[in-house]
Amino acid sequence: MSGASTSLNTVTFVAARVAGAPTYTPQHVPVGGDVNKPNRAMCTFKVFQNINGKPSKFAITAFGKMADVIARSAATGKELTLFCECHSYQGKIPVPNQAPGGALNFITGQDGQAILVEKTGFILRRIHFGADSDKTVQTEIQNGQRPALWNVAGHADNLAWKTVCQQRNAIEYRADMTNFGYAIVRTPNGQIVASNTAPAATTAGFQGTAQYATGPTAPGTPVVVNGANMGYQAPAAAPGGGFAM
Repeated sequence: MSGASTSLNTVTFVAARVAGAPTYTPQHVPVGGDVNKPNRAMCTFKVFQNINGKPSKFAITAFGKMADVIARSAATGKELTLFCECHSYQGKIPVPNQAPGGALNFITGQDGQAILVEKTGFILRRIHFGADSDKTVQTEIQNGQRPALWNVAGHADNLAWKTVCQQRNAIEYRADMTNFGYAIVRTPNGQIVASNTAPAATTAGFQGTAQYATGPTAPGTPVVVNGANMGYQAPAAAPGGGFAM
């Protein structure tokens, strides 16, 4: 059963779906800030649900390690159950239609200061992952980012997919990334503090973690990955469902 429930200052979103790519702002020291007190990494994303028969969309914010988890795993259409803290605050108004990845600009008054308005925020505290959307599954298979028979228990593709997920969950943000997992990286107004300063490699956006044949293998025919016969015949199965993180 989907929907949102509240208790005091907590809100639970059950079986919500991710609406669009998350935005990841890395840990950084803001201009004029204390280098010993950097702003934590932040990931903002939207989820949608049908509440009382009407589609509703909610903006969620995750901080620190939880921000990294969302960036790595919250593909568009992913099903999530979210346990959030609800609070009100005075917030700035972003300028509409800003380019993805750039520093945020805010609407200002005649004095040049950002205008503040009363806002309601949802801060993510716990999360349960559900299934990927069918569109995400098909797209990743077609792009060679997911084995065609990834969800067939005991199959070589299934074992390979588990390895891909383990590699994905181990990726750390690097200061040269423009995409971190499924998230678009937004440039902060300050000095980035990256936990991983290694040179650019093949982990950004999951590219290079593993590549596979670009479509489902016909049942009864050999499974070929990167031109190599895996020694298995494809069973009768179709992509779908979800992989438990």
